Amino acid sequence: MHTAQRLVLHLTTEGLNCAMLTLIMQLSVPHRTVADTGSFPVNPEGVTRWLGKLQPLESENDAREVYRGLKHSNRLHNDVDQRRSVLSCFIPILRDLYEHLSEMSNAQPLPLTREFARHARLRNSLLREEAFSFKILLSDSEKPLADDARRAMLALSRQAESAVHAYHTFPDALIADAHQLYALAEEHKLLSAEHGSDLLSLNDHYRYILMLSISNLNQQRAAQLRLVLELLQDNADKIQIENTRAPGVIDVDDFALDLKKGSRPEPARSVINAESEHVRWFNIAPLLQQIDIAYSKIKSGTMSVPGSDMLERQSLARLKASLTRSRQRRYARLVTHQQLHAVLGHKEICAHLVYQTEHESQNSNAEWVVVNQTQYGMCIVVSDCRAGMVQVGELISITEPPAHVTTDAKQPKTKVDALIGVIRWIRANDTNQLTAGIEFL
Repeated sequence: MHTAQRLVLHLTTEGLNCAMLTLIMQLSVPHRTVADTGSFPVNPEGVTRWLGKLQPLESENDAREVYRGLKHSNRLHNDVDQRRSVLSCFIPILRDLYEHLSEMSNAQPLPLTREFARHARLRNSLLREEAFSFKILLSDSEKPLADDARRAMLALSRQAESAVHAYHTFPDALIADAHQLYALAEEHKLLSAEHGSDLLSLNDHYRYILMLSISNLNQQRAAQLRLVLELLQDNADKIQIENTRAPGVIDVDDFALDLKKGSRPEPARSVINAESEHVRWFNIAPLLQQIDIAYSKIKSGTMSVPGSDMLERQSLARLKASLTRSRQRRYARLVTHQQLHAVLGHKEICAHLVYQTEHESQNSNAEWVVVNQTQYGMCIVVSDCRAGMVQVGELISITEPPAHVTTDAKQPKTKVDALIGVIRWIRANDTNQLTAGIEFL
């Protein structure tokens, strides 16, 4: 082969490799336009003056103004250094707002009240724009900075926490963004924290997101969620992400993910095409060991006192079962579409069963529909119910709709036949629809 031919082949191969790398590294950022006289300030001085007029912690309207300002800033072209200075003006306010809005919307029964739901949506919007801000810096920089990458992944991890607290399905778009960011950081060697830094690294936040994506946390009680999340975050560094794995060496605790496809991790034994250069591996055995250690430190029969911060054995057992996929369905389900009458809460159920025959109790809802059921439980869904009624661990009674209850006029009934159960898991969406898994007692 002539020298010229070898050179062309070499350049072509390098071009393909670069194109493939660009495909992986390309971050999702919003389209930007040139600023004009009516645009949001693009210099830190102007932004500081604008923010100084707002009181976002006291006024919800001002908090929304902060979101609109950050969103507008992310849609304008700007010099990299000046954009970083502008963003530094927002960061302290964003941190305070995140804490404030989280206090109002985390650890709450579902559905959220209108006020709490507004706070949750605003928090998520702010986190999405914060992630955009740092991803724009990474995209526009000739040499991406480790701190920009770390802060972008931190914003994504907080979005993941918000989804968990809302009992939403883990967002596919979020895990795809995390993969893209990790691929860029891996290429530019930005995964580790600076020497001597106490801050979590990009790698730590990414591993934390991976743990959240494979943990079925909609089985956890709202009061226990924060403690479970802290356990996962504190032990995320025990997980080691590997680029390769020897053929045939796959353990039951191994998971695999594909950075290019942007999908969530799956048990490695179920992965078909595991030879790709975009596949990464990790083993959750070290995390399971930490869960066992925490479990052994809790005395059997110990229950957390209301107001105390203490993980319960049941929460740890559920977490481990979800990570290991050890819990399997034992009985066939009957798929149905039957409307049922549901009453939630111990006092309400007692009053309903003893005295209620013709009138619905205050917290009942006739729009609950059975999705499927067995003799030991059922899955039910409701499109809309009163705020703050549903939570994991809550008692629930299931009866036929009140209109179907037949009573003898001469001998009126004083009791209602019902199935009593407990809510074992919840799944919610943005439209206030709730799906709940019920285990009969």
